[in-house]
Amino acid sequence: MTNSDSPWIVETAEDHEVYSNQGKAIGVAEDFQLKGKDVCVYHKGEIKHKFAGYTQGTLGLNYDRFSV
Repeated sequence: MTNSDSPWIVETAEDHEVYSNQGKAIGVAEDFQLKGKDVCVYHKGEIKHKFAGYTQGTLGLNYDRFSV
């Protein structure tokens, strides 16, 4: 396998997917991140990128009190 044929692996706690190019792998990893999943991207057996999942916070306010 040559350098250009080395796969990019996108891995979460539940799943892993293999891609042939970096751009597609990073895009998929960012999609997982936006869904709240922690993601690692590997290339040639080394971790190249690590993304922490985003979670939507709450303000903790009861907006019904403020209705007009």
